Amino acid sequence: MIKESPRQVIIDTVSFQRPARLARDLWVLPAAGKKFEKELNALQKKYPSDFAPDGFEDPAGGLRLYEPGTFIDPWGCGWENHTWGLLGQVRHFPLNDWNNLKHYHAPLHLIGRGFESVRETLAASGDKFHLGVIPSLFHRMCWLREPSLIFMDFYTNPEELKTLRDIVHDYNMRHLKELLKYRHECIFIGDDWGTQSQLFIRPEMWREYFKPCYAEYFSLARDAGKHIFFHSDGYIIDIVEDLLEIGVQALNCQVACMGVEELGRRFAGRLCFWGELDRQRLLPRGTPEEILEAARQNLRHLATPDGGYIMQAEVNADVPLENLVAVFQTYELIL
Repeated sequence: MIKESPRQVIIDTVSFQRPARLARDLWVLPAAGKKFEKELNALQKKYPSDFAPDGFEDPAGGLRLYEPGTFIDPWGCGWENHTWGLLGQVRHFPLNDWNNLKHYHAPLHLIGRGFESVRETLAASGDKFHLGVIPSLFHRMCWLREPSLIFMDFYTNPEELKTLRDIVHDYNMRHLKELLKYRHECIFIGDDWGTQSQLFIRPEMWREYFKPCYAEYFSLARDAGKHIFFHSDGYIIDIVEDLLEIGVQALNCQVACMGVEELGRRFAGRLCFWGELDRQRLLPRGTPEEILEAARQNLRHLATPDGGYIMQAEVNADVPLENLVAVFQTYELIL
C-alpha cells in the first residue's frame, strides 16, 4: 500500500504509525451540499476526503428522512419534515404504549438489503478508507419510544426497556454480520449520548445497558480485522475510558463541549480524535481565523507526532462561504 494513499493515511493515523500527512474528512449535510454545490466541487477537487462512501442504500429510510413531508419508516416510526436537506423528527412512536411491545417485531426482512452496489463501489474507490456503518442503537430506541419516556423507563420499566434494547441490538448484530462480508476498513456506529454538560443517563446505567452491546459489535468487528470508529454528540467524557476499553480506536465527538485541553491531557496518544471543529457556534458564526486557530489547538492538544488526529468538520447550510473555505484550509496545517 502506497504510504500517501488516503486509505493508508487513515490507517497510519489511527494506528499511530506516523502518517505521511494530516488525515482529512468532511461531513456535508444535504442542505449544505445543495447550497454550496459548485464551491464544494472545486474545494473537494483540491482537498479530497480520505474517506469514500461504500454504496450502501439504507432500506430503513436513508435520504428519505431528509425530504419534506410525512413518512412511516419500516420500523413503524412516523416522521415529519418541513425543510429539505435536514433530518426530520419522529412524531409517531410505535412503542409509546408498552402494551404494543409484546406484538412488536423488528423489520428483519431488511437484513441483507441495500448492499447491491457495495462490492462494486468499494472496488472503484479502493485507495480510500470506507466506513461500514452499524445502525444506531439508542437513536432507534428513541425513535420507537419517546425519549422522555425512555429516560423514566430506566427507573420505572427496566425490563421492558431491556427488551426494546435487545430487539434493536439483535437487528444490528444481524446487519453487522452482513457488513463483515465486505471489504470495509472499519466498522462505525454513531449514538448521541450527551447534553452540552453531562451524559443523558448516569455512567453506571450506560455501562449496564449499552456498553455490553457496543462491546459485542466491536469484538466481532475486531475479530474480522476491522478498525473501530465511534461517534457521539454532547458531553461524554465520563465514558471515553469505557469506549477505549471495548476497542474504540477513533472517536468523533464535540470537542468544544468537553474542552480540548482536558481531552488531550487524558486521552491524547491513546485514542485517535476524528475532529471535530465546533459546528454549533464556530462554523456558522465564527471567523475564518478563529476556525484555523481552533484547528491548531486541536492539533496541539489531541494529536501526537505519530498521528492520532483526523481533521474533520460537519458543514450545514448555516455556514458562510468564507468559513467553508477556512475548513478546507485547515487541511494544510502540519501534524
